[in-house]
Amino acid sequence: MFGDIMGNLEQKQAEMQKKMAQFTIEIEVEGVTITGNAARQVTNITISPEAWAAQDKECLKIYS
Repeated sequence: MFGDIMGNLEQKQAEMQKKMAQFTIEIEVEGVTITGNAARQVTNITISPEAWAAQDKECLKIYS
């Protein structure tokens, strides 16, 4: 009985994750645009040429 319920919950959770991945979210701040989805996945990062040309390059440091 509980095995069926738990299996069904895992299936429902997987379906919900797929649906959430379809919702696109985009935010832009000072020339940096980050695109992602409701499943908390970053899908794209864009930095405008104006932001690259800015005097203060310290704010655009990318740490790997």
